[in-house]
Amino acid sequence: MRIVLAGGTTPELEPYAATLEQAGHAVKVVADVSLPNACVGEKPHLVLLEVTRDGGGAIEIIRRVRDLAGVPPFLFYLLGGSELSQGFLRDAYDAGIDGDLRQPFGPEFLASRVNAATRVARRPEQAPIAKPASPARPVNGAAPKLVGGAAPAAIAAAGATAPDSPMNESEGHLTTATQSQTWRNASKLIQDMGSKFLALPVTLGAEAAAPIPSLGCAISLSHAAHQLEARIAIGADSRSARRLAVHMFGDEGDDLVGDMLNELANLFMGAVKTSFSAESFAFTGGLPDTISADYVLRPSATYKRQETFSMAIADSRLLVYIGMRSKANLFLASSGLREGMVVAKDVFNARGLMLVNGGTRLSLNMVEKLRSLLTPKHLVEVTAP
Repeated sequence: MRIVLAGGTTPELEPYAATLEQAGHAVKVVADVSLPNACVGEKPHLVLLEVTRDGGGAIEIIRRVRDLAGVPPFLFYLLGGSELSQGFLRDAYDAGIDGDLRQPFGPEFLASRVNAATRVARRPEQAPIAKPASPARPVNGAAPKLVGGAAPAAIAAAGATAPDSPMNESEGHLTTATQSQTWRNASKLIQDMGSKFLALPVTLGAEAAAPIPSLGCAISLSHAAHQLEARIAIGADSRSARRLAVHMFGDEGDDLVGDMLNELANLFMGAVKTSFSAESFAFTGGLPDTISADYVLRPSATYKRQETFSMAIADSRLLVYIGMRSKANLFLASSGLREGMVVAKDVFNARGLMLVNGGTRLSLNMVEKLRSLLTPKHLVEVTAP
């Protein structure tokens, strides 16, 4: 998320900016008087203005920012000192701020509040709907629910995602991450780490150069702010796995084979994570999991940027898979719904009747009924696979 952080003394804002950047945000620090120009140039998703006392022209700055033309919508939060009066805060809200955060607080707490603001900013717009003329039975068998307020609006053409949806924003981050030097050189990073740790020469080859694996291990890296997940999976045939386990631990045993794969997964993940950090991508590492070897051969199609290669280590072979995907929710037309998908939010028809409860896993029958009840342009939000 693009953030503009403004205040009277910019050096004092740098620790907050550094923490936000570590969380994966792009931060621009400016003087408060330069905030309007910064908003025009940066087109931020969130503006944070530090005001330590009443007055000082802050209300006028807020009005000038809110009156800007040609700037996409953004959230505007005030970072206020404890001595700010209620009258000043009332004027600030009237001028256009969306919220305030009162000091004292630390950089980590500010980062948590910004992440909360990110979730708010990514909620899809809702539009008013007419009251229903007649009741209908929801697809999942629940009683009809009349909604007099709002229901999800149709945002784009059938089969497309919403223009300003979290999925589109996350897909943009996905493109940026997979075009990074780290991702382009991921296989080389893994090769170098394997050679260094095992103290053996490691040669990369095509996927077909490795025997069909019978054992597997996987580990993930996640980027919460950008809603991304990277996956590293390792597969090995029994013979190669046992040889490498003996080389690493000096002993044999089924448990040591699993420990060997877990250790390599951790090391490979660490090498990729460290390289991403050097490029200001704040990925968080997970823990290794034992997986089916079939996963390495046929990984999930939801990983949009992926590569599989073999590693020759002395007389052993490993099969390594790397992939990255967006974890943002999807907005699909009914034609794109599939059995097993989980609905993220309640689904309403054009008359405001709830058809499916949020959290429902769709059956084939439910998918077919939704296709018959929803218009082609009506989008359904489903959770990321």
